[in-house]
Amino acid sequence: MYKAPTVIGGVFAAVALGWLLVNTVLGEVCYQRQGEMSSFYAPVAIAAIGGGFLFMRKAPMLCALLVTTGSAALGILLFWLVIPELAAIGLSVYAYHRAGRLQAGE
Repeated sequence: MYKAPTVIGGVFAAVALGWLLVNTVLGEVCYQRQGEMSSFYAPVAIAAIGGGFLFMRKAPMLCALLVTTGSAALGILLFWLVIPELAAIGLSVYAYHRAGRLQAGE
């Protein structure tokens, strides 16, 4: 029932957050533009994390990818802090562990 909206949301979030990663890696996001970009990307990243955990039972690995992408984007947006990067790693590991358990039928 929720598989199509999950896939559409996942594709949108992956494209939007992928664009953020490309901009950051290429160095186009400077300190002045980071505030402007975080006003768009932060809610999308939080929605990706929340939606990933919310719909985890319907499409486990896709949702784990959503959580990983969202948490990585938040870590990149706050690259000068250490805690967001550690939280991104922790959320990703937990999401994949939970998705694996759901696929195994636990």
